[in-house]
Amino acid sequence: GRSWTSLKDDARELLGSMPAEELQTYRAAYDGVAAKQLAKAVAAGDFYAVALVGRRYFHTKAGQQAADIVASHYLDRGEFGLANHWFQALLQPQADITSSPAWRAKAALAAKLSSLATKGAQPPWTVEFQQDDVARLGGDQKNLAAWLDEINEVPRPMVASRCCYHGGTNH
Repeated sequence: GRSWTSLKDDARELLGSMPAEELQTYRAAYDGVAAKQLAKAVAAGDFYAVALVGRRYFHTKAGQQAADIVASHYLDRGEFGLANHWFQALLQPQADITSSPAWRAKAALAAKLSSLATKGAQPPWTVEFQQDDVARLGGDQKNLAAWLDEINEVPRPMVASRCCYHGGTNH
């Protein structure tokens, strides 16, 4: 079947496919602007401004930090498909943040829960773990592959769905 992507995602991938020298020129031009906008958005608690930094300046360090904040936000809210989308985007350019076992645990959790939430549809990617990858989860050190294998259902939201501006607690 056909796969649909957004124009913004296509532009992000095209920008990321530039030769390394041109990508460095881009980063030199936009790293500072992105960092200032991210700091301002975080200080204001403005999620939409953080997401905008992640979209506009994705191939800068601040843009990737913003994308991680957005992905984590969606994961925390139970929006597993959106979280999966942002985490997958960060794996494409092999962002520095993706080397952490704890980050890979979040990304793998989003992929698995996205798949479970859609009744078994396979996620478009998987996150690889080393045999001995461990991270602190719930206060305990855990082997990430074994931990992920234990998850077999989508957790119920902690807050009941209610009428909210822009939708309920999980949509």
